Amino acid sequence: MTAIRTTFVTLGLAGTALACVLATAPAATASTAGGPNCTLGTWQETGRVTKTGYVRNNCPYFRKLKIIWARGGDGPCQWVPPHGTLWHTVPRGVRKFNGAAQC
Repeated sequence: MTAIRTTFVTLGLAGTALACVLATAPAATASTAGGPNCTLGTWQETGRVTKTGYVRNNCPYFRKLKIIWARGGDGPCQWVPPHGTLWHTVPRGVRKFNGAAQC
């Protein structure tokens, strides 16, 4: 019985580690800061010359948000309507997309 329990714990920890790796990938991610029915989806698109960070407000109300960039200034704070999308473009280079934040 102990061996089976240990296996389940090990598999659970491996699944948690995988979920953490997937959550930090630069693809679309979600935050539930406003409750279970209120999420923010973030993603980026990289072109030849620029990078664009996006945040989608999936909440049923307006939120004041901004795009966060590492190694440089963040995007401006702006009101995003329900189910609206905010984006900010920067020159490609050392900048790294770090998601979005509430202002």
